[in-house]
Amino acid sequence: MLEPRHPSFESAEAHDLLREHDVAMVIADSAGVWPTMSDATTGIRYIRLHGETELYTSAYSDAALDRWAGHCREWLGRA
Repeated sequence: MLEPRHPSFESAEAHDLLREHDVAMVIADSAGVWPTMSDATTGIRYIRLHGETELYTSAYSDAALDRWAGHCREWLGRA
């Protein structure tokens, strides 16, 4: 797994390379500090919730958790 922390990973070339080597892209929510990329590069998705409004210290609102749950349902094809 790879948790990108630079916008250069938001490219088709980077995503293709990860797919080619079967490396999962971590979907990291980091209060806008690092890019959040949700493209599947393998058959799994791994989400890290680092903070909704402040990195490592803020809690997630019920609405934000509901949004993340909705994304998970979509990725599972259960939306």
